[in-house]
Amino acid sequence: QKNLGSILAKKGQTDEAIYHLQKALEIDPSYSDAHDHLGNVLLKIGRTNEALFRLQKALEIDPNKISTLKNLAIAYVRSGQLTNAIPLVEKALALAKAAGNESMIREITVNLDQLIKMSHSVQHSPR
Repeated sequence: QKNLGSILAKKGQTDEAIYHLQKALEIDPSYSDAHDHLGNVLLKIGRTNEALFRLQKALEIDPNKISTLKNLAIAYVRSGQLTNAIPLVEKALALAKAAGNESMIREITVNLDQLIKMSHSVQHSPR
């Protein structure tokens, strides 16, 4: 279910992806990858509060998963919680460096630049 949900999400079929990821979580609520993928899909379609919940759950289950740390940081910035995002980005970057994962280091660095830009737009947008 999780793999199908992830494939559908990549194809832009978000409703179907959400359905299959939720089904995967009904089968195994402790499946961190399904929480992470569902959170990421929800984040992409602007359902930030729901994404925050799913990504926080994924991080509770697997506190050292780099993609979850990165995705949760993005969700925090989008919800105006920059101070919560910073330690997550720092941890994700440290884990990626420790693992020698150059592609993830580049991805986090690019995301960090985007987070900074997002944080400026969130801070300057009317509430």
